[in-house]
Amino acid sequence: MAAQASGAGLPALEGEGGALLAAVIDNPAGEVGLAVLEEGSCSLLLAQHVETTRTFAHTLSLLELHSPQRLLVVAQAQDCGVARATRRYTQVPVPRGAWDDSTGYVALTKYATAEARARLEAGMLHAAPNGYLAHAAAGALLRWLGDNGLGLVLVGASLAVRQLGAGEAHMAIDPATAEALELIHPIRVGTCSSKLSGASLFRVLNRTKTRCGARLLRASLLQPLRDIPTLNTRYDCVEELMEDGDLCVSVAACLAQLPSDLDKMCGCLTLRPTKSEAGALRRIASMIQSFILLHEVLAVLPPLTAALASACCELLRAVAAAAGHAAFAELGAELESVLEEDVASAKNTFLNRTQQCFAVKKGVDGFLDVARATFCRVTEQVHHLAGRMREQHGLPDMQVRYTAKRGFFFQLGSSAGGGRGRGSCCGQAGRGDGRRKHPRDLLEEEEESAETEAEGHSGPGQDGGRGHGMRGPQQQQAGAVRVPPGFSVLQRTRRAVQVTNPELNALNVRLRDASNDCLVLTEQVLEGVADRIVSTYLPLLHRLVDALSLLDMLHGFAQVASGSPVGQGGKGGAAAPAAAVAAGRGYVRPALTEGGPIALVEARHPVLECLDGGSYQPNDTFLALNSSFHIITGPNMSGKSTYLRQVALCCVMAQVGAFVPAAFASLPPRNRLLSRLGTGDSLETCSSSFLLEMQEVAYILGSATPQSLVLIDELGRATSTADGVGIAWAVSEALLAAGAPTLFATHFAQLSELAAVYPAAKAWHFDVGDVAGRRALDFTWKLHAGSCEAGHYGLLLAAAVGFPEEVLASAHEVVAALDASEEQRVEAYATACSAELGPVYDVVQKLACVAQSFVDGSNDERQLRTAQKQLRRLRAEAEEALAAAREPELPAM
Repeated sequence: MAAQASGAGLPALEGEGGALLAAVIDNPAGEVGLAVLEEGSCSLLLAQHVETTRTFAHTLSLLELHSPQRLLVVAQAQDCGVARATRRYTQVPVPRGAWDDSTGYVALTKYATAEARARLEAGMLHAAPNGYLAHAAAGALLRWLGDNGLGLVLVGASLAVRQLGAGEAHMAIDPATAEALELIHPIRVGTCSSKLSGASLFRVLNRTKTRCGARLLRASLLQPLRDIPTLNTRYDCVEELMEDGDLCVSVAACLAQLPSDLDKMCGCLTLRPTKSEAGALRRIASMIQSFILLHEVLAVLPPLTAALASACCELLRAVAAAAGHAAFAELGAELESVLEEDVASAKNTFLNRTQQCFAVKKGVDGFLDVARATFCRVTEQVHHLAGRMREQHGLPDMQVRYTAKRGFFFQLGSSAGGGRGRGSCCGQAGRGDGRRKHPRDLLEEEEESAETEAEGHSGPGQDGGRGHGMRGPQQQQAGAVRVPPGFSVLQRTRRAVQVTNPELNALNVRLRDASNDCLVLTEQVLEGVADRIVSTYLPLLHRLVDALSLLDMLHGFAQVASGSPVGQGGKGGAAAPAAAVAAGRGYVRPALTEGGPIALVEARHPVLECLDGGSYQPNDTFLALNSSFHIITGPNMSGKSTYLRQVALCCVMAQVGAFVPAAFASLPPRNRLLSRLGTGDSLETCSSSFLLEMQEVAYILGSATPQSLVLIDELGRATSTADGVGIAWAVSEALLAAGAPTLFATHFAQLSELAAVYPAAKAWHFDVGDVAGRRALDFTWKLHAGSCEAGHYGLLLAAAVGFPEEVLASAHEVVAALDASEEQRVEAYATACSAELGPVYDVVQKLACVAQSFVDGSNDERQLRTAQKQLRRLRAEAEEALAAAREPELPAM
């Protein structure tokens, strides 16, 4: 349950900081308003809902989904309500006067794009009272951003505002369930193979090329869809990408050319740093970076549109239409008139600065050309100085390095390794014709600098991952490098010494001034273009980013289902049917129904089957109206917990649009995934493991419906046997009465007797045997019908690990006495007609399946005749079942 998850919640993606800011407010009626600002895409998410429990589970789920860096709360209500439930986040108290819904709505209309403003106005007309708390949260967020806003300024009419409903379109997964199922991050590190150490469902499915695609995958796993037409559209896209190898390869090539953080091209244009002197360079750099990213994205759109021109499915055609919009050609022409053709984003410090200085074409601004000439001249003087120092002091291996903090410096003692011949000197390396070298030519040198610097900063006793690269005399020489006179030591590392001298310091000052001049003049050229982009093209760019993110995620699903290695989009040549490709990998397209059963044939755990060595044992699942409650028994390590997680992960994969690891899969979309998995206590709240267990079960009982999926693993094990059995039995009866599909794993053999009392309860077990001649357990990990026949497998395990014989004998005596007292309970609880009701439930379920075929639109003549035959057969079965149920019991002779 969300309220009981310990720690700081699910972390964001590696290298991602989550949302920039969020604001939350509640009222005494249990209503909660939430606003979340995403910095990368510059979008504002609004949500308002009613919390049915005091734990604020849905609010915590939304916050876990976005992982805000700061959370604004009402200052006067920090010790109660939603503010108290969200203390795990970095809270910022805001006075209550800032939480005004009218002021918030005015601020939203000011900063929202034209399309978002129209939706807001329509929402106020049709459902004015339903969003006032969300508007209050948005008002507090925008006001705080303007007053204290982290050095950022939001451009008017640039915010993509998106409203989220109360969860009708998504499956609700609380943070504790997401953590227990390892949807995003693994709980245990080191339990997996060396290749996939610490694997999770996200890491198995993540074949995305862009960060926005990975963020969409993360959000989809935490909030799976429920809309069947939307999911079928995603299945069609995945299926076509699997069938058409040429299309898959072309799409993969286009996605690989996109910048990984392409959504930042919108965020940096709209959410700009303030124009204070301290933040000037950051503001200019973010704007120029937006232009560079936009230039790269627009260059990929024509080949992507051409690749998708032959697509058949509706979703791929929609992506092609979004990428081929005529406005992007106009925008590309406008950018070409200003930007250099070869401008591209870079990862290292010096090239970032160089790209910022040389992004605008030569001749657009004369003063900018002069400043850039100074920048190049100073850069060359630095490398000429390095060449002179090499000759003067006899240091042939001295290299030139650069960092944003220090500027240029010299590095002594590192292995030459090819660095000198490829760019250790700007005026000499790579070019012997004496021409002036462009600063962009330092790319290889800077990449090598980053690697060498990372190695040099490894701590004592470590090799930084490359200790084998320097051996023998070279390694000894690095520890005692000679520093010539006139040099100042900046830092000593394990392999090298970083030095400078007064002449180099003077050149660094001149270089810094020249680069600042370039940035200021570049900003003056691009600022007007940025304003035109925001006012004209921003909504189209938002839709383009969404479309490319979805395409990136679904292309990854196709790779997973077809078994393609990471980074490959498939194989060209003759097309193979998607069903055949998926069957070779063991993945199948799910069949979604409105009210049918959860049917999984030979399903597998999508994460565990990726481990090295051995084959995974598949198992079947059938949760229907006549078998909604499955009691699963078996010894420890037999696979009960893994089976529960396997079913849940298959349902989640089906509801995000991915194929499922099974031979057959049919299921109705679930509205909520409820679980009580794992064990542990909470020292922060002074709660024992049993108290947390009871709180989680109370939440499940209050939320379970026939449209939910409930997973319970070993309920009642943290208390006495009598209390545990009683609670587990009562909870089972409550879930049976609610009709919620439930998988209940337990060590209490008494719960298997529920199958004799309730026809909808079915007993299953994982088989285990005592190996002859060896006191050991033989695990098959195969699910079988009926109660566990292994007897007291705890005693078998105790004997296998070497318990003393006298202790085992005493334990057998106690177990025999307890077994004698258990035989009376079945007679007391079992009903006389329980055996007869089973066939009746089977007939009812079959009738429901036949009715479902008509709901799905399967009404052609051949299928109608088949349905008539099934109905006649079911009528005969129903008559036999009812006759058996009404037959009076014969008197005993």
